[in-house]
Amino acid sequence: MKSVLVLGGNGFVGSAICKEAISHDWKVTCLSRGGKPRYDLSADWISKVNWVKGDATNLNDVGNEMQNVSAVIHCIGILYEFSGNTFAKFNRDSAIIPASEAISKYPNIKHFLFISPS
Repeated sequence: MKSVLVLGGNGFVGSAICKEAISHDWKVTCLSRGGKPRYDLSADWISKVNWVKGDATNLNDVGNEMQNVSAVIHCIGILYEFSGNTFAKFNRDSAIIPASEAISKYPNIKHFLFISPS
């Protein structure tokens, strides 16, 4: 079975990616600051995702989830800065840190897809 780690999978784009991957029989793990989404919990696909609460800029959080996947899809992003949440942290660092980790430590990861919010 193919497996994917979706970073930011409980947002608009990420949830669509999770749903699509589940429909193609992929094993899906989603790492996000909020963990399991708080909306539409009755949707069948939500119970099929392994929801993990974590931070994509934290090497321990990301590394723990990269061990058993063959692909990573990054879809974290903000459209405006607020309360110390900067474009640099969300749109850049949250992609560079996991991508560097995947390249340097996890040969099982064959694909890293970055979806930009801008």
